[in-house]
Amino acid sequence: MPQANESASIYYSQPLINALKRNICQKIEDETNLEVLSEISHILTKDSSKSSFEERFRQAKEFAYSHFDLEYAQELEAHNFYIDEPCPLPIIHTQQDMDALIAVCESGEDEEVSHEEVMKMVSAWRSVK
Repeated sequence: MPQANESASIYYSQPLINALKRNICQKIEDETNLEVLSEISHILTKDSSKSSFEERFRQAKEFAYSHFDLEYAQELEAHNFYIDEPCPLPIIHTQQDMDALIAVCESGEDEEVSHEEVMKMVSAWRSVK
């Protein structure tokens, strides 16, 4: 800890903060005890009103495997079902990229699912409480 005559800003310099983060990351990476990992997750959760990560993961897994094909559900699971993360979107750098994306969407040329399949997914999402 800093001595009485040292300011906290000197003691907690950016290099020390970075080193502390790396140290914590390494300890977490090496940790195998589920209870310890769960507690760390709980400590680092910014919104305490949310259910636990484990519960949200369980719900997302149940939903994905019951509503999507196996390959897609496994792909989602490999990304932790994007819990607390935005789903990836196409990278748009310019107005031309945006125009091209809109054109493809409106043309139906790149249609991977039917309207009925989309409505089935929307209905399933709405039924989840």
